[in-house]
Amino acid sequence: MKFDTQGKKTILIMDTSLHSRRIISVLRYQESTAEEGYAEWRYRFLAGIFGFIKDFKVDEVILALDSKPYWRKEIYPFYKVNRKTRELKEEKENKDWFEYEEYYKNMDEFIGEIKKNLPFKIVESKGCEADDIAGVLCYSDLLKDFNKVVVTNDSDYLQLLQTQNTFIYNPTKREFMTSKDPKKEMLMKICLGDDSDSIPSIENTETYKEPFLQYCVEDLKIADNEDLVKIKFQQNENLFMKSSVDFQRTYGIKGTRSRKFSKKKATELINSSKLLDFLKESENKEIKEKFMRNNQLINLQNQPKEIKNLILKTYQDCESIKTLKNLYGFCIKYKFRGFLEDLLGVEKTLSKLV
Repeated sequence: MKFDTQGKKTILIMDTSLHSRRIISVLRYQESTAEEGYAEWRYRFLAGIFGFIKDFKVDEVILALDSKPYWRKEIYPFYKVNRKTRELKEEKENKDWFEYEEYYKNMDEFIGEIKKNLPFKIVESKGCEADDIAGVLCYSDLLKDFNKVVVTNDSDYLQLLQTQNTFIYNPTKREFMTSKDPKKEMLMKICLGDDSDSIPSIENTETYKEPFLQYCVEDLKIADNEDLVKIKFQQNENLFMKSSVDFQRTYGIKGTRSRKFSKKKATELINSSKLLDFLKESENKEIKEKFMRNNQLINLQNQPKEIKNLILKTYQDCESIKTLKNLYGFCIKYKFRGFLEDLLGVEKTLSKLV
């Protein structure tokens, strides 16, 4: 792949969790045992990064890590709540060797070994996600004179194309992601919410299924009858969300049908530059509050000041090793035959980083 650096140094920013899960999601069905699966996963994890270093002529590698509990949960307690539900359902339905608890343990251990043996910067800030790290760094003056190649298949990152010298590479499609208007796309997502992260639209209308209402009365004892349950949900969104999650985890199905804020209306407001006027109208006070909430959850330029400062300090304090002397022993330890057979080539790939 040809990548024109235009005479600038290039920093590779990896959404490490997505890179890792993309690989393990395939290997869990290809390999017979956990031992074989994790051995191949470690190799492919690094082989992918080594390939990006060569393709994009990289001078620095940042492995951006997620760190729970996420600060967004303080803004919205149900952020990504369905992800845990999906994981629990997946483990019940699939009978392969893969288990999330073991996977996370292997991930932590391997990242620790990478930090000691390879010249990568491991950036992890308490409560932050990889997209926070990428967002803060791409918007920061610290890296304004560098090319930033962000590797991810998450469309949330497209908004970073608003910043100078930033490129978003999709490793699944093996192509750079583009956007005609990344700011407008971000505003659309803020208005419509993000199902993958359990973020509702700025105006959701819920139709409650009968079994769900019965569950709320008989099991959760929210109220004495279904009509009172509906009234309580209208008054308290958090109560509704908590009850909905409980029902879905118990029965594996959703308790409501959701109608989101109109995509057509959002498009018209954004394209006509009337969104701000719409939010200022007195009858739209609740919609405006939810817009502000979603803006903080989705906009990668809108983290709290202390979060931004923490990420910048973590990056500035982060030092990668400046030697490849541990490379051979590292490859021996993990039986990386492919790297050992071309050790000089691997050293050449990594030489710009030290």
